[in-house]
Amino acid sequence: GNNNTAPNNQPTIYLHCWGGRGRAGLIGSCLASLLFPELSSKEILEWVQRGYDTRAGAESMREGLKRSPQTEQQRWFVREFVTLVHTERDKIL
Repeated sequence: GNNNTAPNNQPTIYLHCWGGRGRAGLIGSCLASLLFPELSSKEILEWVQRGYDTRAGAESMREGLKRSPQTEQQRWFVREFVTLVHTERDKIL
């Protein structure tokens, strides 16, 4: 059968775009910030990067392809999104 859970029996979500680094990294980072609002944008971006770095062949990718989210504009968007998540969370708490 199809196993859609992580080893710790938590549900998993698989996101992918054409290269799996830009848009997938952006959406994954934003989703992670909603699921784990206690994490900073730095922690979210590092977490997503660690996952991206587990890809086969990651160590041999060209420099421009080694980051996820890929562009500085995408990473800026994640930082802004996480700030918004934290602001809204603080209003509720």
